[in-house]
Amino acid sequence: MTIFAWVLFGYALLYGVRYLLGARVYLTCALREVDVKSISREQLDPAELRLLTSLDDELAAAGFRHLGFGQVAPFLTYYAQGLPVSVFVNERLPAYALVRQHAAPEYGNLVEAEVWTTFGPSGYRLVTVNTLFSRHFTPRSLRVEGYQGMSVAALVERHAARVAADCVNRVGLGQTLLEQAPLAHAPIQHSTLESAIALVATTIAELRSEFREHGWVVPTTDHALDRFTLRGAFALTHYRRRVFGARKKDSQKPPPIPSDEERLLRIEADLRAISRVADNPESAPGTPWPLLTVIGMSGLLSFVAMAWLWNPPVAALILAAITLHEAGHAVAMRMLGYRDVHVFFVPLLGAMTVGRSVTTTVRDRLAVLLAGPVPGLWLAVVLLAIDAVYTPVTLLRMSALALLILNGLNLLPLTPLDGGRALECLTRPESVWRLVVHGASAVGLLAVATYLRDPLIATIGLFWAVLFPRQLLAYRLRRQVATEVRDRADFRGVVRVALETMSAPRYAAWRAGTRQATARTLARLFSESLATSADRKWGVIAYASAWIPAVVAALLWTR
Repeated sequence: MTIFAWVLFGYALLYGVRYLLGARVYLTCALREVDVKSISREQLDPAELRLLTSLDDELAAAGFRHLGFGQVAPFLTYYAQGLPVSVFVNERLPAYALVRQHAAPEYGNLVEAEVWTTFGPSGYRLVTVNTLFSRHFTPRSLRVEGYQGMSVAALVERHAARVAADCVNRVGLGQTLLEQAPLAHAPIQHSTLESAIALVATTIAELRSEFREHGWVVPTTDHALDRFTLRGAFALTHYRRRVFGARKKDSQKPPPIPSDEERLLRIEADLRAISRVADNPESAPGTPWPLLTVIGMSGLLSFVAMAWLWNPPVAALILAAITLHEAGHAVAMRMLGYRDVHVFFVPLLGAMTVGRSVTTTVRDRLAVLLAGPVPGLWLAVVLLAIDAVYTPVTLLRMSALALLILNGLNLLPLTPLDGGRALECLTRPESVWRLVVHGASAVGLLAVATYLRDPLIATIGLFWAVLFPRQLLAYRLRRQVATEVRDRADFRGVVRVALETMSAPRYAAWRAGTRQATARTLARLFSESLATSADRKWGVIAYASAWIPAVVAALLWTR
């Protein structure tokens, strides 16, 4: 394979990993039973209230009157906080209008507005929204049209036209205008907050039932929680990416120059979206077979890819070495209290161990990083020592070589390898040394790839080099946030400062997903304990000690 082919392979693999991590969100949480209730204005904090009332004047001008507020429990246990909604009614249209916070707020589209009209005994509904959507996230009883960023006046006008057109179509099917009048043109009877909330609850319950029909979720022993299937996790990941991809394409035009009020509202909207994510999502009861299947399939794909590139025996040796390496990380993470620890294999590039960290010390984080390569290197020493004492066995020497190469390379002081990340733990998040290490790592990886003539390492090094401009911008962001943060342990405070910083024109191209992920990452980095001088000494000794088995194994190999 040429270097160009390897680069294409790396891009496809990165795309696949993003899908895998997206599906993991669904596989590690559950679908929750619907729960919608009314709440008072006093139960909303000022930031929520400012967002939910931002369209009040426009809706009033369109003939809607306010009924009150409701709260929708999170449909996924991935979210911890309920979603507040503001409910309106226009008796003459007739229609309800719902205003809720946008999961991906942008200037001109900070909140989502929906206009609903219910028709006939069957209860199918016309819905017009001011954002893009996927039909797979809406029940069959809803006939939805989405218009990204449409104004309230235009949205209501379009909805009224749809209502009128639907009446004409139904007349064409044999119903008289007299039959249609009470269904579409008469005022809504009993237009109360409770009736509107019941309509929302019915819609969510229908969606849950249809997810079950599609085989995307299955019931569990807890009637309130459903487990996502493999089919459901990957299907929902796919459709969600399509929706957000369409939103990104739709927003390629230069963003408008925001007013101070719009800038503050977008910061609040991003902050609310981040705050809704659960620190420890509740999973469905029972054995997570879909997730275990994904882990097993990723290992099988890695074996097949390596067997195709080399041969089955070599593939088995390398896969065993990778498994031992990642098992070291996973065991250390579990011992130190990490949650949802899982290992996923990445064909031809190794594997990754992911989990949700808790409050850890610098030494804990170093222990997790070094727990991967060190056990493998000591096992290589043991295998080579046995081979030296007894009759030489080719399998032992080849196994030791695989362990030595895999874990020795991982100890190099280059990111994203374990050695480089271990040294990063000894620096502050805003330190320029993190940027220097990233740049040096790209050069170092390319140099190692040239020496070993390894296209895999070359692909990683090239990818790391391409990321350098973005890392430079991220470094500047960390520096600015560090100068403005008062309390690093205040997660919400760090998130707010990061979002305020990203409202500057320099970051105008960053969409909501990037802003929110960056703010969460920064808050985690800043909330971690900083390395003291004692930690640095301990870390340098631990890192240097990790090389002892590598040196011993290399000496035994060259005997």
